[in-house]
Amino acid sequence: MSEKPVKQLLTDIEDFSRKTQLSKREIADKLNIPFNTFRKWFQKGTVLHKPSSKYVKIINDFLYNQRIKRKIEKIKYLLLLLEDELRLFRDGSKESRDIFREELDPSDIGYISSLLVMLGDEDGFKRWCIFTTNKFNFFRSKER
Repeated sequence: MSEKPVKQLLTDIEDFSRKTQLSKREIADKLNIPFNTFRKWFQKGTVLHKPSSKYVKIINDFLYNQRIKRKIEKIKYLLLLLEDELRLFRDGSKESRDIFREELDPSDIGYISSLLVMLGDEDGFKRWCIFTTNKFNFFRSKER
């Protein structure tokens, strides 16, 4: 996770506050930062207050974790959508599955499938990263 400049970090936490409709007090509570300390970072004026490196790390970690949670929510949605779309092939005819097999690269399907499984176990994931040579090639491949 990369460290952002303090000004950008504060802009990002303000953006998060707006998007989630949480007040600065609620954000400070979530970060476990005293509200008066937090509030000073956003005041305009001649004396600018910046968060200490300890608070910068807390904010960075929080925003990073929020980004991960948003990605997980997207993946949940995509898995539900994928399952719904695949139902036609699961319940359909052999012919529909034959067309499926003609149009999709089995290596890409295997790659995505094994990646999803390996993300469930860190040790298995590390071994998978070392030994897998397959990459997702759909957009780089064949002329259609």
